[in-house]
Amino acid sequence: MKKFLLALMCTGLLASCAFGDLIKYSEEINSGTDSNFDEYPGMNVNDNALTGNPFVLPTGITIAEITGEKNQSSEEDQDENLAITENMYGSGCFIIVTLNITNESDKAQTVTLPKGLLLQSSNGDYQNGILVKDVDIRVKAEASREVTVRFYCLNNSLHGSSSESLYSPLKYVTNIAAFEPLFNVCEEKKINIDEYSSLGVLKYYTACGIVQEIVWAITQGKTFKEKDIRKYLKHVKDA
Repeated sequence: MKKFLLALMCTGLLASCAFGDLIKYSEEINSGTDSNFDEYPGMNVNDNALTGNPFVLPTGITIAEITGEKNQSSEEDQDENLAITENMYGSGCFIIVTLNITNESDKAQTVTLPKGLLLQSSNGDYQNGILVKDVDIRVKAEASREVTVRFYCLNNSLHGSSSESLYSPLKYVTNIAAFEPLFNVCEEKKINIDEYSSLGVLKYYTACGIVQEIVWAITQGKTFKEKDIRKYLKHVKDA
């Protein structure tokens, strides 16, 4: 798969100054990575199932079969006029899934999908995913809600989501320490798509590009300090 920054360059989505920074940081982020790194299950070229700490849904909450949506990984899929709606959550452009969430309890609930939550593809041709920031989804009592949630890609060489991709039930939150600096910095920044309803989709894509580069670098064996990630994300607005 093409790197996301190259896709953005082809479609001209980034302002010149921001794009210059992203190109510079992309080279720095990827220095010292190993495209054959396979020590993290389900990430990069490791084809084992994802593992981590157990993820459990709140009592009364169920999620139906998780299906994929067309993603923004190719030039024809990029949409600078994308309308950000109240049913869009998460962050990333290569993996977009539909969640049908049912609240069987008699009280409204907020379902939190935590940072580090892992998404396991049911087909080895499609990428696995990860959240880098908490996602909070409100569901009314005794009601169902359909939303789309975006994840970052953990397998650079595989296909992004499509209408034919399926995913396993949500089971794990990563316990890989190398992701912690990224999570800590993303908590301070506007990263999730629902934070961009008033800022515009182009700024959202700009934030996504550099975060995806960092995620890929981590899956390829690189570790980062928080101060470095803050530098890479200096163009992203504070939360």
